[in-house]
Amino acid sequence: DPEQNLENLQFFDILKEWVYTQNKAKNFPIISEGEVLSILPIKTQYAVSATADSAIYQIQCALTYWRED
Repeated sequence: DPEQNLENLQFFDILKEWVYTQNKAKNFPIISEGEVLSILPIKTQYAVSATADSAIYQIQCALTYWRED
């Protein structure tokens, strides 16, 4: 359904903007491996697979963190 696909892509636009906002505010997830310094989307969203009535979408992000050895 083209209309549903458009809605899905709009959701990813909102999600990317949310990630940018969280990055700017330095509101990062807590991870055991170290301290998160940034998290940013690095590729646009795309359909990994699609059928006539469903699709799986993916977006890739880069997470940069610091840790002491």
